[in-house]
Amino acid sequence: MSLIQCRFYRLGAGLALCASLWVGLAGAAEVEPRELQSMRTTVAREGAVCMYVSLVSGLSGMQEFGFDLNANTPEAIALRARRAALFAELGPDLWTVGYQPSTATMFRGYFTAKGLDILLASAHVRHLGSECNWRRNSALLSIDGQLETVEAELQRQQYVDVEVTIDVEGLHLDLLKDGRVKYIETPGARQDFITKATGALAALSPQQLLESSAAQRKLQLAADPATPFDPRFTIRLSRMGIVGISQDRRLRRLVLTGFVAKTDRYVDPQLLVDARQYGQAYVSVSPSFAFACICNSNAAYRADGESRGRALREILAQAQLADIAYIHDGGWAEAMTLTLAQLERLIAVKDDRLIQIRGNYGMAATGGLNVTPDGSAGTLPTPTPLAPIITSNLQVASDTIFDWAERLPNSPVGVSSGVSQSAQGYRFRYYPASNSYLGVSETNMPRVVYLGSASDGKALDLGPMLDWLNQAAPIQAGPSPAN
Repeated sequence: MSLIQCRFYRLGAGLALCASLWVGLAGAAEVEPRELQSMRTTVAREGAVCMYVSLVSGLSGMQEFGFDLNANTPEAIALRARRAALFAELGPDLWTVGYQPSTATMFRGYFTAKGLDILLASAHVRHLGSECNWRRNSALLSIDGQLETVEAELQRQQYVDVEVTIDVEGLHLDLLKDGRVKYIETPGARQDFITKATGALAALSPQQLLESSAAQRKLQLAADPATPFDPRFTIRLSRMGIVGISQDRRLRRLVLTGFVAKTDRYVDPQLLVDARQYGQAYVSVSPSFAFACICNSNAAYRADGESRGRALREILAQAQLADIAYIHDGGWAEAMTLTLAQLERLIAVKDDRLIQIRGNYGMAATGGLNVTPDGSAGTLPTPTPLAPIITSNLQVASDTIFDWAERLPNSPVGVSSGVSQSAQGYRFRYYPASNSYLGVSETNMPRVVYLGSASDGKALDLGPMLDWLNQAAPIQAGPSPAN
């Protein structure tokens, strides 16, 4: 941005910013005025802002990417001294937990309001920009939307209550029909959890970790072999704490308390058309990847695939298709040739882990089902696009809570027809005897809601779905799975 460009800002505030920030002769840091305003808003709201910082250097753009900062040359020595001087100026106002080098002359980090002012005034800084964030730098965590929910909550308040899962070596788990996870203890897993969890908590400062009593109790209980194995604990963190722990390689997952990964089930309607018209359809089935991660070791990656494979076998067994499916070690199945009856059984399966039933189509443009010489299905005609069949993946979890509420002695809702419905973002049942509704919100933070005479006809929030589901169907500890 040039001085001439600055003169075109129409508002007085814009002119003042240009005059104070882009002063080429004085050597102050270059920054776009509107971007600076955004930085200041962020740091006021959240306590720090994530930025990249370019250092003053005599290098060209191409030289920066290939430059060896550790070389024993005058240029490298001078640049190391400049960077050290800047870090000395910043002191504790650089969030070292967020520090990430990019090139010899650029780094990213989180800075407080004071740190931002130091950077703006420093003769060592050439340019500032806000192009980094903690979610993008948390590559080891699973990608199912949970980091976005944490970010949204941090926008609302200064802290979050999160549940973190330690990446125990070769972590064995089972994905249950209702979407929850059951952890299976293997030799050494308990001690590995205690060691890594203790280290992760110790790495957080008091400004990062606002509440850890629940985590400390969890570690004490985990030392007792009679306690069911569970590599999770709950803590309250500031944004600075989220930044620090989200980059900890001991971590497998980080979610808001009560978070449920939600991926609605997708069914390709063309499969039904093909099965009716040609007698069979070529079908691909996918289980939920709600707990998948970029694992740190082959053992962890293998255990991750095994858990999805076990879930897929259970799904297919419910549709009486277990004998015709070939499931790979990575937890995915070869496409299957299914009749209409088999396809309908698969679509009717009630299992929150089943998220996709798709067609595998070849390049044929028209004509009937292409059959290979051995009689198996080949390519299908290219289908005419139809609207996909999409249903909520909270069916089993919600219905489990509804069934449990109806079985309670002196049930507050009574007995329903057993038929659940979905509308306006809720899965619910109607109870005619009490003229009331019991529902679950179909979001990543699902909550149980009651509407009826006991709430004067107003929606009453009863709390997180997971709390009620754990009451309705407690998870039982199980033996180590057979691989």
